[in-house]
Amino acid sequence: MNNTRAYFLLVMATFFWGTTFSLTKYLTDYFSTFSMIAFRFFIAAVVTWFIYRASLRTSWLELKNLEGFKKYKNVFILGLLNVVAILLQTEGVREIAATNSSFITSLAIIFVPCFEIIYTKKPISKTIVGVILVALLGVYLMSFGLAIPQRILKGDLYTLLSALLYSYYIVLVTVIAKQGISAQVMMFWHFLITAVLTFLVAIFYANDPWILKPLAYSTVLIFLFLSIMATVVPYLCMGIGQKDITPTNAAIIYLLEPIFAAIIAMIFIHEKITMMQIIGGIIILSAQFYSVVGPVLIKNRSS
Repeated sequence: MNNTRAYFLLVMATFFWGTTFSLTKYLTDYFSTFSMIAFRFFIAAVVTWFIYRASLRTSWLELKNLEGFKKYKNVFILGLLNVVAILLQTEGVREIAATNSSFITSLAIIFVPCFEIIYTKKPISKTIVGVILVALLGVYLMSFGLAIPQRILKGDLYTLLSALLYSYYIVLVTVIAKQGISAQVMMFWHFLITAVLTFLVAIFYANDPWILKPLAYSTVLIFLFLSIMATVVPYLCMGIGQKDITPTNAAIIYLLEPIFAAIIAMIFIHEKITMMQIIGGIIILSAQFYSVVGPVLIKNRSS
């Protein structure tokens, strides 16, 4: 596969991920948080099974013994991480604009070094600390502008915690890939684990009704789009496309996600973007871009 096709696939993945913020915000009027996540990832798991059932049967058989469970331990942890992260993100987007949610979630890229310490034992550089502080300034401006906040916005806090979890998620994906577990196997199991755990919580612990309003035909179609096109398709595109370009170039493409999200939010749910949101977004993207490109430039200068 040539690089042009790889770039196209990653841009397409980023675009579909960008739709999730507006779609989720729209659907929070119709579904409880737990039911939305449970149904979404159950549908994603079923679709993934039908696409990759031959290779997935092998992983299913491996789980029949203790060695298989040890092999897939990190995949189960990945599913658990996804449950908590997506719950926080969904609750967060109920409270704040979809645009803000997308930019705060994208901070996961610059938080990655904080969790790489677990495996690499390398200390966090002062540059990364500076980048994180600059990015947090961008979040502040998007949420409060130049005003002094009277209280911390719960939605911002939930989404920021979600971004932290997704940072560890990104690191763990790399660890799992190095174990030789294929992207489709990892994708299916973490979809299924997310669906099962969320269903269990919804049944035994959540008191909210699963469906908050009667579902129109258009709402069902939007939900299916979220479950398939905005969940399964991006992972497939990422798994295929990222094999043929460098991680740095892939990370730069992923920076398009909040931009796509902001444009979609303006068109689909008619969000208005303020000047402070634009300034905050530019600061966040600049910090992210430097966190991705900066180390490469420094390395090239020293070599």
